[in-house]
Amino acid sequence: SILSSIINSASVSNFNNFKVSLPGSAQNEVVYGFFQCRGDLSTPDCHDCVAAVTGRLGVSCVGATGGALLLDRCFVRYDNTSFVGDEDKAVVSDKCGPSVANDTDLLARRDASCRI
Repeated sequence: SILSSIINSASVSNFNNFKVSLPGSAQNEVVYGFFQCRGDLSTPDCHDCVAAVTGRLGVSCVGATGGALLLDRCFVRYDNTSFVGDEDKAVVSDKCGPSVANDTDLLARRDASCRI
């Protein structure tokens, strides 16, 4: 998954961007990911922060096509549309992408968790 790819990459670098093809899908079905840690973080500390963020995104953004979360020490974003190189002036604490789910109760809980 894109989130596990982000975590794995954070074990060797303090930033990275990439795309991952969805298993069993056509080549044009990809998910884009990006993470960046503060420059003063060691690689193990960056990995721990990215792992915490992706864990939270995996729960908060269930049923969403993307998500982003900025903590004090790191930032993680993933989406099914390319965003690398696009200027984004929005201040993000955390944000879930458009929903792919039909469960309105689930969506309400998800949206509430994104307003932390």
